[in-house]
Amino acid sequence: MFVKLNSAAVILMSATMLFFGCVAFSRRSGEPTVASRLEKAKTLYEENQPAAASRIFKKLANTSKYDLAIAEEAIFFLAECHYQQHRWVEAHQGYRKLLRETHSKRFFEPAVRREFIIGAAYCTGRVSTFWKRKGFGAKILKEALEYQPFGEHSAKAWLLLGDYYFENGNYDEALIDYELLIGEYRDTEEASQARYRRALCLYNILQGNRLDSKEIDEAIEGLKDAKEAISDQTPSKAASHRLSNIRQKLDDLRETSAKENYDLARFFLKNGNKKAAATYFHEVLETLEDVPDSRYVELARKALDNIAQENN
Repeated sequence: MFVKLNSAAVILMSATMLFFGCVAFSRRSGEPTVASRLEKAKTLYEENQPAAASRIFKKLANTSKYDLAIAEEAIFFLAECHYQQHRWVEAHQGYRKLLRETHSKRFFEPAVRREFIIGAAYCTGRVSTFWKRKGFGAKILKEALEYQPFGEHSAKAWLLLGDYYFENGNYDEALIDYELLIGEYRDTEEASQARYRRALCLYNILQGNRLDSKEIDEAIEGLKDAKEAISDQTPSKAASHRLSNIRQKLDDLRETSAKENYDLARFFLKNGNKKAAATYFHEVLETLEDVPDSRYVELARKALDNIAQENN
C-alpha cells in the first residue's frame, strides 16, 4: 500500500511540475527580448520621449551582462537622451565611455562630434558662466582632439583651446595652439582669428619684459594684418572699437621696438661704431614713422645730426 501511494504521489508531482513548467515556459516565451527592448527604447527616443527611453537604455548599457553590440548602442543612445535633455555632464560621460572603454567603431564619429559640441559649449560659457567650467570644456576638447586632431570641428576646437590658455595668461600654450591652427587651416576664418590672437599673445609676452626683436616684429606684422582685415569689413561700433585697440597696441609695440633699436644704437655709439649706431637710429625713425610724437624720434634725429656733424 505504501509503495502504491508513493507511486501515485510521484505521478501527481510529475504532472504538477509539467503543468507549471509549461506555464512558466509560456510566460518566458511571451517576455520581450533584449533586442525588442532596445527597439522600443529607440522608438521612444525618436518620439521625443528621452526620459522614458533613457530608463530602458540604462538597463541595457551593461557590457558585462549584454552582447557588446547591444550595450554599445544602449550607451550611445543613453548619452543622446542626456544630450537631448541638456544634461551635458551625463552625456559627456556616456560618449567618453564609448570612446575610452568600448572603443566603438560604430559610434566613433557621432560620439566625437558630440564631444566637440559639449566642450565648445563649456569653453564659450554658453553652458555655465562659472569660470572653472571653461577648464572642464577645455579638457573635453583636448581629449576630442586626440581622437580627431584634423576633423570637421577641429579648427574651432584649436581656436577655443588657444583662447582658454590666453584668457588664463598661459601665452606659451596659447601660441602652440594658434600656430598649429594657422599652419593646418591656413585659409579658414579660424586661422584668421588665430593670427590676430597670436599677435596679442606676443604683445602680452613682450609687455612682460620678455623682449625679443623677432617676436616684436611678428607681433607688429600680426596686428597690421588684423588692422587691414578689419578695415575691409563693413563699418560697425564693434569693428571701430577693435580697430582702436589694435592701433593702441601697435603704437605700444613700435615704441618697444624703437627703444630696443635706440639702446643698441647708443651701445654702438659708445663703443665708437658710428656706422652701426646710425643704422639703428634710422631703424628707430622707420619704426616710429606713424608715431611722430614719440620721444625716441626726437632723440634719434638729434643723434643722427650729431653723427653727421662729427663726420664733416
